[in-house]
Amino acid sequence: MGEGLLTTEVKAVLEEIVAKCFYNNRMLDRIVSILSVKFVMPVTGDIIHHRLAHLYPNIADLVSDYMAERNCTTIYNETPAGNQDYDSPLDCFNYMLELNLDLENIVKRAIKVSHDEGDYTTTVFLDSFLRRLIPITDDMLLLVDKATMYGNSNLSWMKYDNDIEDFYRREEY
Repeated sequence: MGEGLLTTEVKAVLEEIVAKCFYNNRMLDRIVSILSVKFVMPVTGDIIHHRLAHLYPNIADLVSDYMAERNCTTIYNETPAGNQDYDSPLDCFNYMLELNLDLENIVKRAIKVSHDEGDYTTTVFLDSFLRRLIPITDDMLLLVDKATMYGNSNLSWMKYDNDIEDFYRREEY
């Protein structure tokens, strides 16, 4: 058996989701720094910081809170140094999208594990959690698509930074 009402396998995959959320937070915090300083896109950096990077620890809390409701503790993995670099803002946005799609895939695998373990309560919880990721992925696709359309010049990135508040409207998830 596992801990509380969760099997060892379900507990492990839920903790993997929590770890990925904190990993994504760390990577996006670094992207914010790169966008704000290296690419001189402070408005874009601020939006990504407050609306997306901060979102990941909050959704990790949904999982750890659920685990507590099932009388199970959560182990928190270490996060790596945020020291990556990027050649363009588009590279930043593509990596953000990749990170969120990776999280979606972990959640899908967790749904399968919980279903296979006969833990339908966790399956239902994870289905709802996956649905919360859809608008996040949608927004990251928008950031990538807009960046592609704006082009890859310093002037186009300044225009993107100037316009982002007009096309990126979602405040909460």
